[in-house]
Amino acid sequence: MTCVETAFYSVVINGALYGFFPGYSGMRQGDPLSPYLFIACMEYFSRMLILASQNFRFRFHPKCAPLVITHLAFADDVLLLSQGDRVQVLLQQLLIFGNTSGLNMNVDKCLFTLEEFMRT
Repeated sequence: MTCVETAFYSVVINGALYGFFPGYSGMRQGDPLSPYLFIACMEYFSRMLILASQNFRFRFHPKCAPLVITHLAFADDVLLLSQGDRVQVLLQQLLIFGNTSGLNMNVDKCLFTLEEFMRT
């Protein structure tokens, strides 16, 4: 976490390197380490979803069942796939993943919300 939480910067002016000062917000967009962190996080989340799909309460989406597909991850998005009346298992994994990693879903971009999950 030290690599993620502490970022230091230098500035090039007229071809010369100046300064070595700390950033205040950790990693920035475009950081070379960012894709590797995404891959590591998605691998962990994928394994969580594979285990969740073995839960008796989980039902695959009918088109995804033959290929045993629970999710698709690309760029910085994740598409979760299940039978519509069984999303609670996936939402529970999302909450666990968020509590573990500190990465939470953007509710403005979701088709379901935490309130809908709590009502079911």
